[in-house]
Amino acid sequence: MDQSSDVKRKIIALLDQVFPEYEQIFSDVFGMSSTEILLQYPLPEDLLNLDTDQLAELLNRVSKGRYGETRARNKAEKLINVDVTV
Repeated sequence: MDQSSDVKRKIIALLDQVFPEYEQIFSDVFGMSSTEILLQYPLPEDLLNLDTDQLAELLNRVSKGRYGETRARNKAEKLINVDVTV
């Protein structure tokens, strides 16, 4: 196993502990949109008080419009509504 694969595996294992629902929201945990969310909001609790529209705008902007408004809003709602009691 090469070193980058090992690091990615460890990151996913850690993310599963801290933010178990994350991989269900982003198919590519290491993609640009996902990475930006994790940089700005590393814990599920960090998302609780965010405005859905603001987060959707961030996702749409970071994805360079590829998400579109509906998909960006859907992802934003899922992120904001995660169960933080896990």
